[in-house]
Amino acid sequence: MPLDAAAEKGFLRKRYCCPACGEALDTQDAGRVRAEHSMTVDGATPFAVHVGLPAYRCAACGHECVQPRDTLVSDLMRTSAHAFRSAHIAPG
Repeated sequence: MPLDAAAEKGFLRKRYCCPACGEALDTQDAGRVRAEHSMTVDGATPFAVHVGLPAYRCAACGHECVQPRDTLVSDLMRTSAHAFRSAHIAPG
């Protein structure tokens, strides 16, 4: 089951907040959730990518969520680029 993305609030002191109730999340006590995605590169045999992500449970309402979408996308793009460089796969 996909998890909701946390909201990010604050201008100077940013914090993650529960998307269900708005309470601040304790990011020091993050669990882990595993995500999987199938990919193909230049017509090669499809392969699966497994990624471990931090997951946060709201102390106020118990709702579980992951990092805000923008943060996840940025982290996944950097991780993907590093993985492709490590495998000597040139960008297309």
